[in-house]
Amino acid sequence: MNQLSSEEIRRTILSTPILLNRVQNEFPQLAEVLEDPDRFASTWQTLNLSQLLSAPQSSGSVPFSAPTVPDDQLFDVEVQRKIEEQIRQSNIAENMQSAIENHPEVFGQVYMLFVNVEINGHKVKAFVDSGAQATILSADCASRCGLTRLLDTRFSGVAKGVGMAKILGSVHSAPLKIGNLYLPCRFTVIEGRDVDMLLGLDMLRRYQACIDLENNVLRIHGQEVPFLGESEIPKMHATSQTSGADGIPSGVSASNTSGGMRLGTNDDSKSSSSIPATSSTPSLNVTGDPTVESKIGQLISMGFDPLEAAQALDAANGDVDVAASFLL
Repeated sequence: MNQLSSEEIRRTILSTPILLNRVQNEFPQLAEVLEDPDRFASTWQTLNLSQLLSAPQSSGSVPFSAPTVPDDQLFDVEVQRKIEEQIRQSNIAENMQSAIENHPEVFGQVYMLFVNVEINGHKVKAFVDSGAQATILSADCASRCGLTRLLDTRFSGVAKGVGMAKILGSVHSAPLKIGNLYLPCRFTVIEGRDVDMLLGLDMLRRYQACIDLENNVLRIHGQEVPFLGESEIPKMHATSQTSGADGIPSGVSASNTSGGMRLGTNDDSKSSSSIPATSSTPSLNVTGDPTVESKIGQLISMGFDPLEAAQALDAANGDVDVAASFLL
């Protein structure tokens, strides 16, 4: 069994309903000092560690016993289904008992990773999410930080995940302060998100950031920015969730009805690229124009789809570099 400090055990008990209920019912002397780390540590020394962290007898491993049925019904489909379900429930109970005995920390809360940043001099708590492709800013936060005037609405669309959110557009470059560093950042502005800012994989990759969980810091360009403590994290995002804020999971995919803007890595992202909304077909006159054909050829040689390359080049007014940035 993992050797946990008394403080880790105390926090695990407080965040695990199963263990907390057992402590209150079976170890009242320990329950009385749960809120006091020092008293808990001294009281804990007098108790048997395995006695608390082992599963109670009443909820122990459930031995499997096949239902009693006549021999001529033993291979009946419904009887077999009930036997299969009994086996499954027995395995689940045994697996949970093993987890409680050997790894009680897995039942504790997992706190999200937030760091303090500044945008245009405004302090913001940014949610660090390496599973999201783009760095996202809420419309309210963009307004508070004075970025609305730079919003490019050609990049509007819809972010799709468990839920949906409207993409208002993009701010192509704005100063982001992380620690003592000032980094240019591109923001996708989304309507109605509860989290002010989501620091996505685009920024983490661009500046070769490292999420160091051992030291609880975000390391970027040699600087260490500490992750916020439990008390500093916005309450609605303090614990782990199956989806991101506003019901949109990490790795969110965003699609545009005309240009096909994508923010995520979902399977349907193959159908379109990160290009602004212009029209469903490129308006560039490619036929017979060697210059345009050459530029599209350059984009195709980079591995991009010919139609998407033409659309991106059209949106970029013929600039190959800008078109390539749309497609990345």
